[in-house]
Amino acid sequence: SEQLLKKSYQALNQLKTLGLALKQDTHELIHLSCLSAFFEAVCRKVLPVRQIDPMGLQFVEASRRGYLRILNFYALSDASSYCFGALHYEGANWLTRNGRNIAILEVKSNAG
Repeated sequence: SEQLLKKSYQALNQLKTLGLALKQDTHELIHLSCLSAFFEAVCRKVLPVRQIDPMGLQFVEASRRGYLRILNFYALSDASSYCFGALHYEGANWLTRNGRNIAILEVKSNAG
């Protein structure tokens, strides 16, 4: 009974430690996100808009690498020209602002 209680307290302490680490990581991520937004705003004011060829993204692997390739492709570009039917445009980095909403689908047929 005492052993079970002791193990329960240890598990709760470990959970608390993990929760605190997660909270710290969340704060760091928010901080880095704010710095990134500031950097993007400064770059948009200083650097010219980069022209892109949308055909450059015909074959993107369905992975984190593919996702990052899309973000890098559209960074500081004229991506608002390729808004895929959206009604509201928000400047040259329209697609990168919606980066969390990108889906890469991989389709395979029975023929290979």
